[in-house]
Amino acid sequence: SDNDSAGLVFHTNGPVTLKNADVIENKSWGVMVQSDEAGTVTLASLYITDNGLATDRAGLLVETAGSIIITDSVSAYNGRNGADLYNYLGYGTVTVKNSQFNLNKATGLLIQSNNVVTLTNVDAWSNEYFDPFDPGYGVYIDNSWSTAGVTIYAPAAAYPTDYNLYQDNAAGGLHILTNGAVSLAKIDAHENTGDGVSVENLDLDLMKPVSVVNSLLTD
Repeated sequence: SDNDSAGLVFHTNGPVTLKNADVIENKSWGVMVQSDEAGTVTLASLYITDNGLATDRAGLLVETAGSIIITDSVSAYNGRNGADLYNYLGYGTVTVKNSQFNLNKATGLLIQSNNVVTLTNVDAWSNEYFDPFDPGYGVYIDNSWSTAGVTIYAPAAAYPTDYNLYQDNAAGGLHILTNGAVSLAKIDAHENTGDGVSVENLDLDLMKPVSVVNSLLTD
């Protein structure tokens, strides 16, 4: 914590595992992971907060050709996005579970992927407007490099709530760009300045389905 640059930096060609870490008040990124190969990046039980406030950096940056798995983590109060997850140059999936991306200076959770994206019990609220190129979504997903789908859901008796909460964000609550099927369940999107939920299925010739069930879209 309180470093003049990033808190934790990984440059590797292999898998990365980081668990049970508090990353606080660093002047650049809180956590940066860059892997040129297809090793899986596994992050669990991280508390990433108040990073990059002087340098407009995200709390978490992951760039890899492999899969990204995040569980039981918080990224909040950071100088730009809560988390930037990029694996669109490879074929790995993105899975985020039981995590929160709140109160950041721009978008809470940004994902750009070439494969399936799955979110389970992910909250993103009160993220701010940064600039016209990053207007402050709760969650922004773009996996339009392929025809893979996007699934967001919350099982019964989920923690911390039984909905994926996207509230009070400067742009929309949830924005998805895809060429694949979209399945959304138990979404609570309200009081966002833009759309609560926006899905752009870009290749209409593919006729991929979009499903929204058991959700609250209000105000």
